[in-house]
Amino acid sequence: MPIERRVAEWEAFNEALAEMEDLAVRRRHPEFDDRQVFRQLVRQRYGDELVALAWPSLMDCIHD
Repeated sequence: MPIERRVAEWEAFNEALAEMEDLAVRRRHPEFDDRQVFRQLVRQRYGDELVALAWPSLMDCIHD
């Protein structure tokens, strides 16, 4: 398989995975708006410690 095709498939896979992550957070927290969904996704992907270093104010608004 040519490298261009492999890269295209990899990109499509990553986009589908990101969409599934987003939908899972929205199912778990139907009360979340788009910003809250983003916060939760960042937290899941990078963890509380790193998020607190990058965005200290973000931790005040996060739900478990």
